Amino acid sequence: MPTSAYELLDDGAFRATALTRGPWHPEHQHAGPPTALVCHAIERRALESGLTHVSRLTSNLLRPVPVGELAVEVATDYVGRNSGHFSAR
Repeated sequence: MPTSAYELLDDGAFRATALTRGPWHPEHQHAGPPTALVCHAIERRALESGLTHVSRLTSNLLRPVPVGELAVEVATDYVGRNSGHFSAR
């Protein structure tokens, strides 16, 4: 059994392990692991701008997330002195 939900690949992408599998379909992830992966990526990008806390995260999964390789892209939409807005896909 794997020890973490994702394995970091050499190109910066991630490979989902069996721990991410959801109860509805064996090839789809539960919504929690990919949402946590995106949150971690946003936290890292926000920290680059000196922002240390995430106050709200909205996650919309428009289709099932497959158990397989994933890449997370974070865009900085706005950063001010005390707050910022980031988008990820």
